[in-house]
Formats: sequence, structure tokens, C-alpha cells
Amino acid sequence: MAKTAKMRLVELMVLKEDIDGVIECLGKKGNFQFQNQIESNAGAVNEDEEVLSKLKSARSFLNARDINTSDLQNFTRPTEYDRVLCQKFLSVVENLRSREMEAASELKKVEDAYKEAKSFANLKIAYSQFEQMTFLTMKIGQIDPQNYDRIVEETGGRAVVVPLGEDRSRILVATSKKGRFSVDSKLKEAGFVNMEIPHDFKGVPDDVLAGLEKQKNECEKKVQLLEEEKKNMSKTHKDFLVKFLGAFSIGAQICSLKNSLESTDLVYRLTGWIPEADCHSLMKELDALSQGRVA
Repeated sequence: MAKTAKMRLVELMVLKEDIDGVIECLGKKGNFQFQNQIESNAGAVNEDEEVLSKLKSARSFLNARDINTSDLQNFTRPTEYDRVLCQKFLSVVENLRSREMEAASELKKVEDAYKEAKSFANLKIAYSQFEQMTFLTMKIGQIDPQNYDRIVEETGGRAVVVPLGEDRSRILVATSKKGRFSVDSKLKEAGFVNMEIPHDFKGVPDDVLAGLEKQKNECEKKVQLLEEEKKNMSKTHKDFLVKFLGAFSIGAQICSLKNSLESTDLVYRLTGWIPEADCHSLMKELDALSQGRVA
């Protein structure tokens, strides 16, 4: 036959400066059943929940292991120093995520251009017939080699720029047909001079394909290097990530509970049931934790 422990109803008045520590202590004890929670304020700010959400996103991005709910006993709520370190970590992860997305986008753009150009590789067609492509529009021209990097940067995301010579004085620019007007404007500003190519000229396609393949390979290498960087970050920061997933999980729960308690600007009121046998030791522990400020 099951036995029930004799319980005692306890009311605690806790100062604002002590409330986080008191809630954490009660939560880890696991023998205090809150009675006077009110409906949580939907508009209340829970900064630790926001940080926790970003940490979970970072964990998923880095393919790192998650923590178990049972592990939370081994963690403590975050300190102010923890918050500073965590923000720096999240900033580094976000920078890597941004660079990875940019590299992936660049690779796809070059792969699309290479794929369509390659479909014409076995056809020794006149340059003029490239106008029939559905995805690309191409043009060849002369530039000041010093403007090459500028053109690549200013047309980034909208065009593929292929140098046709070692000195970069002649380039081929491939872009989507819907984006060509914007690219044309940037080329004009950089001093691009369009070269008149004879309609029956058939010497360019091989060079174009080689240039696009080279850029594709460079983009693939860049994506691979970023993937290695991500793996290394996951390996070197795994303990750090686990620690702060635990800390901010506790912090978020504390904040959520605080938002559901009766309070004034200075004091929180907690009412709940506790086994009578544990009452004296718990009150003694809370007194030590708050230096006697809990009533």
C-alpha cells in the first residue's frame, strides 16, 4: 500500500536580487511544488530563452550533440561573464554560417553556368548562337586589368566573370538574362569595352568552358574548406556548447517561472508544498543562500 508523506504549506518572500538563486535551488531540490503561479505574461521578455534558441540553432548547424533533460542537474544558471562569452561564440558561428551560405550560393551560380555552357561543348557553334541560351547571356570585352577585382566584387551574385588571358585584360561575363542590365551598368562604370566577335567565330567556347570549370573547382574547394572549418569548430567548442546549452536552459526556466509569480518591484512571493521532513533543512539552505534575506 502506497504511503504519502506529510506535507507543509510554505510561503516565501524573496528579494529580487535573490530570486534567481532561490528558484534554481528549489528546482534542483525537486521537492517544492509551486502553488501560487499565475498565468505567464505572454509579452514578458525572456532573454535567456532567446539566447537558448540561438544556441540550439548553432548546435544544429555544427552537428554537435544535444544535452538531456536529466543532465541539467550538472549545470548552473549563466553568469554575466558567461553571457559575454556566449555572445562572442554565437557571433563567430553566425559569421561562419553566413560565409557558408554565400559560398554555397556562389557555387550554385557557377555550376548552373558551367552546366549550360557544357551542354554546348560538343557543338562547335558560332559565338553568336550563344544568344539562344535560356539561362545565360554572355559578352566578351577588354578592361584595365587593375579593374578585374572590382568587376568581380561589384557583379558578385549576379554574374560569373572569366578571365580569358593571363593578364586579365580580356574577360568573358556570363549572367542571367534577367539580370544583365544591372551587370551592364557595373561593367560600363569599370571601363568594360565590348569586343565585336565575328558571327562565325568558333574559338571561344573551349576557353569559356575551361574558365567556368576552373571557377567551379575553386568554389567547390572553398565550400569544402568551410565544411572543414565547421567540423573543427564543432570539435573544439563541443564542451563549451554543452555547458552553455545547460546553463541557458536553466536560465530560461528560471526566467519563465519568475514571469509567472506574484511580485512587486522589489519582492517575489512564492507559495508551495514541501515534505514536512525536508522543511527545516530547506529553510536553512535558503537562509545560507540569501544570507538570511528570505522570509
